[in-house]
Amino acid sequence: QTGDQLRIELGALGKLSDLRNLCLLDERGERLLWCLHAGESQVRPEWQPVLQRVAASRRSETLNPFALGAGQGFLDTVVALDDDGVAGPLLLLRTDIRTDIAELFRSQQSQHSAIDMVLIRREGDEVVFLNHLRGQPAAPRLPLEVGEHLAGKVLRDELKAGEVGEGVDYRGIAVIGLVRQIVGTDWYLVTKVER
Repeated sequence: QTGDQLRIELGALGKLSDLRNLCLLDERGERLLWCLHAGESQVRPEWQPVLQRVAASRRSETLNPFALGAGQGFLDTVVALDDDGVAGPLLLLRTDIRTDIAELFRSQQSQHSAIDMVLIRREGDEVVFLNHLRGQPAAPRLPLEVGEHLAGKVLRDELKAGEVGEGVDYRGIAVIGLVRQIVGTDWYLVTKVER
């Protein structure tokens, strides 16, 4: 296929799917050739290790999930578009994890109204919530050092993955929660219930 034909087909794919962005890179992952949506003009430094591994192995790989602003969580996957053993360009597909995970969370929360689930990660000295929170217009950021906050306890390593602990949630309500780390990421899933 010519580059123009590939861009047209990728553009159609991006418009028909829930992808938040679609970027085409050279076969070594060193140069950004095209993106469906504006905003990406060069290869991001955090992409480099994954792009280099995919360029060498020609196997798909997912980057660590990340947040862009309050309540926006994204997941990037890199795929090598090889043709009959010839190394082709790399394709980066960005999905909004809120779309998939939020639906799972909503279904669980509606079935068990007392249960709440949150995805968290640490950014500097803050707890960042990566999913929509019940009763909140936007996902808040909280100081990491807030004493009894359950998410803060997790990120300060006072509560280990797999352990049940007590604290307060993002609303200041006393809760008991179970923590699990999302494998391959710096994210944690906290499932909690009011005490």
